[in-house]
Amino acid sequence: SNGGTVSTAGSITFTTNAVSDGDGQTPQYYFRVATGSDGESGQFVCNSGWQTSTSYVCDPGIGTFYWHVYTYDGINTTGPNYTWSFNKVLATQSALSISSSVTATFPAAVATLTSSGGSGSGAVTYALTSAGTAGCSVSGTTVSYTNAGTCTVTATKAADSSYNAIS
Repeated sequence: SNGGTVSTAGSITFTTNAVSDGDGQTPQYYFRVATGSDGESGQFVCNSGWQTSTSYVCDPGIGTFYWHVYTYDGINTTGPNYTWSFNKVLATQSALSISSSVTATFPAAVATLTSSGGSGSGAVTYALTSAGTAGCSVSGTTVSYTNAGTCTVTATKAADSSYNAIS
């Protein structure tokens, strides 16, 4: 894309149209992704080297990047004719669910919290949203309560290098 936003975890596939070579040699392609607006300056984050494939896969990380492709027909190197830009942002995690490892019934005073879902490697933490009628408190993965009733606990999975945080 040019000027678009990419929200994905991991790699991106860059693709160019195939070129033809009048003398029958196999064309080669060289993909370059950099932080400079000309695709040549700044930090080079991905370089394919010369290859016969019209696609190249790399993970440039998070940020604004510029990419282009050189072609080589066995005699001449051409390009880049265009430089494209994109902004890669953190992806959205899948849904996160919270549960208790036991069905806690008063007068038992504690229950262990667990979660499932989310994406990536971020740590899961639990926070008391409302003490409610049960008079709850949360410490680590344990919810304690002083009365029969309800309370509200929120699970949050932290962001990592690919995903935003989710609650």
